[in-house]
Amino acid sequence: MKKFLSIILSLTMIFSLSSTAFAVEAGNNYDHISSSQAQPFNPYSSPDSYIEYLESFDGAYSVFLSQFKALTLEKQQKVLDVLENGGPLDVKLSATTVNDFPQTRSSTSQRSVNYDADFQLFGITFVTIRLEGRFTHSGSIVKSVEYKNAYIVKNWVPLSGFERTSLDAYVSNRKFYASAAFTAYVGAKIGDNIIGVTPRTFYINYNCDGTGQGTGSAW
Repeated sequence: MKKFLSIILSLTMIFSLSSTAFAVEAGNNYDHISSSQAQPFNPYSSPDSYIEYLESFDGAYSVFLSQFKALTLEKQQKVLDVLENGGPLDVKLSATTVNDFPQTRSSTSQRSVNYDADFQLFGITFVTIRLEGRFTHSGSIVKSVEYKNAYIVKNWVPLSGFERTSLDAYVSNRKFYASAAFTAYVGAKIGDNIIGVTPRTFYINYNCDGTGQGTGSAW
């Protein structure tokens, strides 16, 4: 009889320990599932979230931040929608900067041009892009392209992942033509999580005669 009771007690203890171990394992699995399903912080989810996100850069985007805070709630929501999902932006074009270089040959001189485009919404600039070129000329006639470049002057918001996808410059009908395109691929990065924006491409072009004065556009 004692032996029988001893066996019963042993089985009871084994069952109890097994049940406890199963409960712990189930709890760990639940925690793992809960943590894996937790949503990462999305700065585009609300204006307050985006303000919190910008403030985390210790003043790096203070100009945009102050302008964003001054917008109405409706306009703030529109800015976030454009940042996350794409949409039309306004463009403010700068006056062309023209610089002359020392004459290289008796009848040919070099001239450079710089041309900026600010991509904006509600008067707030998101990114500034510059197109540069240098050419030889004789009076108002462009002879040849000597240099071309295009780059991001400043990101006024944390839009990373910019890549220049095209750059071209040539002479046609005695004029200088230049164009470039940039594509933004990555939005906000929160820890190891990337909250992507819809990839969008920015275009800029300019053409002028040998004086350096001409017309351009961006979109």
